[in-house]
Amino acid sequence: MADNQSDRQSTVTIDSRKSLTLTGVSDIIGFDEQNIEVSTALGRLNVEGSDMRILSLDTDHGTLTVQGSIDALFYRDGQTVNKGGFLSRLFK
Repeated sequence: MADNQSDRQSTVTIDSRKSLTLTGVSDIIGFDEQNIEVSTALGRLNVEGSDMRILSLDTDHGTLTVQGSIDALFYRDGQTVNKGGFLSRLFK
C-alpha cells in the first residue's frame, strides 16, 4: 500500500501561545522545558518554547496536549537538508 501524504492527517491547535494540542502523534522522541520532539503522521515535529510541560498523551487516539510558552514549531523529515551539525553551528 502506498503511503500518500493525503492519507495521513495531523492537526496543530495553539491557544494564545500558552497551550498546544496535536493530533496524529505516534511517539514522543524527547522533551524538556524548552523543546519537545514528537513523531507525527506527517513527520517529526519540534516544538520550541519555555516552561513547557506535557499535560496529556493519548496514544490510542494520537493526541498530545502541551502547556507553556510556545515560541516555534517546525517539521523535520527525510527530505530536509541538514546544513551542518551542532559543532559547525557552534564554531561559526
